[in-house]
Amino acid sequence: EREGKGQVLNGTFDRVVVARDGKGKAVAAEVVDFKTDQLKGEKEKMDRAEYYRPQLEAYAEAVSKLTGLTKDNVTTRIAWVWGGP
Repeated sequence: EREGKGQVLNGTFDRVVVARDGKGKAVAAEVVDFKTDQLKGEKEKMDRAEYYRPQLEAYAEAVSKLTGLTKDNVTTRIAWVWGGP
């Protein structure tokens, strides 16, 4: 359930990196989502990043719950991987 909104979301993390302290406790996490969109310019990249924002926010919320970290300690990033023709 997402923030009490009664929504059930289905998704798969592409990559999650969890930093731990010397005792093995999670102290930070980063969610990396790989995207293959064919983008033409910086404005289109920014528009697509905004389009994907709800997905990344949902991933961050899930990682927060799974690790016990606050949302402030979970960051998200898009890795654009389309290489062209």
